[in-house]
Amino acid sequence: MSSTHWHFRRMPFSQDMFSGMVNGPSRAFTLFGRRRIGKTEWLLSDLADIAANTYGHRVAYVSFYQLATSPVNLMIYRLAEALAPKSTGGRIASWVGNLPVKAKIKSPDGTAELEIDLSSKATAPTPKDILLLDKFIARFANDKKPGFLLLDEFQELGDHENGPEVVGALRTSLDTAGRGLVTVFTGSSRDKLRKMFEDDQLPFFKFAAPIELPPLGDAFFDHQVQAFGQSYRRPLDTDAARARFEDVQRNPELFQKWLQTYGSHTELSPDEAAQRVDQQFSDANDFDRQWRDLSDVERQVMWYLTQRSRGVYSRAAQELIAKETGGDPPSKTKRQTAVRRLENNDIIETSGSGYAIADPAFEDWIKKRPKVEFM
Repeated sequence: MSSTHWHFRRMPFSQDMFSGMVNGPSRAFTLFGRRRIGKTEWLLSDLADIAANTYGHRVAYVSFYQLATSPVNLMIYRLAEALAPKSTGGRIASWVGNLPVKAKIKSPDGTAELEIDLSSKATAPTPKDILLLDKFIARFANDKKPGFLLLDEFQELGDHENGPEVVGALRTSLDTAGRGLVTVFTGSSRDKLRKMFEDDQLPFFKFAAPIELPPLGDAFFDHQVQAFGQSYRRPLDTDAARARFEDVQRNPELFQKWLQTYGSHTELSPDEAAQRVDQQFSDANDFDRQWRDLSDVERQVMWYLTQRSRGVYSRAAQELIAKETGGDPPSKTKRQTAVRRLENNDIIETSGSGYAIADPAFEDWIKKRPKVEFM
């Protein structure tokens, strides 16, 4: 059986989102959600699949993650791919693969062949490049059946050396496309992405309507238990699985990594599998180094946020930190300084009226630190 049996389709949410995007008043959306919650998987396996395979819309996916090429050329290349005759499955496979150094594509009107250089991110876009992007977007758009342009890790353009120019040009092209285009912007840095749409000095101010993936519940858990049985042909300790699911705050990536490890290593107990997964995430993300780089007050703030308490500036927060650490409580000023630094380094992010640790794997790791490290 294909690994796609692990994918949980978020229905009816996905169908509702598609219908709202096509028929609603807005044509642009920002997709928010905590890290590792499955934003990219939802874009590719749910929204793109419904749009392309069920209703026949064009879909183009562009990821700016660890951007190593010209963002304008990257968008032109992905739009040209979407316009070329190709199966959706083949196109999705190319989206997650490595980019070529140079690529030959058809011009927007299909009458000529162009070569796109994808080897350098430092190349500043020329007026000709900007015009070509505009033409591709115009060709991709369709008033009767709008094209879906999915821009993942869009906040990376904010730090790119040519970012302001690219973002400004893109905004103009999207305005011109009007209702012929549905655009979805996502990013792993919630605060950076939000700033791009809430700062009145930036081109995309109030351009998009926010949406958020709903939390996963029992239906997802039951689906994963069934997928485990199909993959490993042995029973799953559902009580242990439920405990792990809740321990990682129902995060799909963290839970699936545990299922994979537990299923693949029959010699491991459920707890041993959890410890192995925790260590793998720690090693891959260098949690030890991140932790060592934090000041005492920053560690105390991080610990406080693991308690699911958001009012980090409150008197109650000060008293709880003092009680649990046994030391002098950090002043509000010190906590404010710590929060600013943690925000600037994408370690925490705003959540509702307070703050949350951005990476749930790091949050889980901090919960298991000995109390002496917070003193």
